[in-house]
Amino acid sequence: MPDIFEEVDEALRRERVAALWGRHKVLIVAALVGVVVATGVYSGWRSWAQTRAEQATSALLAAQKATDKAAELEAFASAHQGDMRALALFEAADALAAREDFTKARDLYREIADAPHVSKIHRDRARILSARALAESADKDPSVDPDQAEAKRALVEMDSILAEKDNVWAPQARLAAAILAAYRLNDPARARVYLAGLATGGSQDIPVSLQRLAKNIDHVLALRLNAAAPAAGSNSKQEPKP
Repeated sequence: MPDIFEEVDEALRRERVAALWGRHKVLIVAALVGVVVATGVYSGWRSWAQTRAEQATSALLAAQKATDKAAELEAFASAHQGDMRALALFEAADALAAREDFTKARDLYREIADAPHVSKIHRDRARILSARALAESADKDPSVDPDQAEAKRALVEMDSILAEKDNVWAPQARLAAAILAAYRLNDPARARVYLAGLATGGSQDIPVSLQRLAKNIDHVLALRLNAAAPAAGSNSKQEPKP
């Protein structure tokens, strides 16, 4: 008897499969074809994307070795988007800063900082480098940022980075803020507040070289403040002329 029941069950299963196939064979075939096509398209796209990435990397390396490195990297950046573009612009701006073209370097850093499709970690780094380039260019050319509006804007950006918990660029932002405050806004006392967080190390893993630099700048600023204090005191005690 059990064999009979098994045969009946098997016959019923075959009938259900046959009925299902009869009603939905077009959809079943279409679904199978769709899976095969989708797999082929994805594999083709992945291969294409990998080839494109390899070509872009090779072109970027070639641009870095060019005679006019900055110009070649800018040309490369104009043909790409996102983080690949940002990487090329960083390299171009660094090359310009190395030959003391700080104004042009700052323009490229700002282009990265203001780009909506670039990762935030790159935008923050670009803001910091833009602030440093501003300080350098204004130091060499007094006509740059005469009303200090750009310096004030840059300082606000540094403060926004410092306000973020565990931002990896916080130490560099703190140093840039100190430089802006001391040498662009003529506020050495405020600059020393920024430097205090670097000299002590705080809760972040700050490189020893950066701590040493902060201490050296802080020492110079302390001397400036001490030199200004007696002069201010002597002026306040000066007898008025009859």
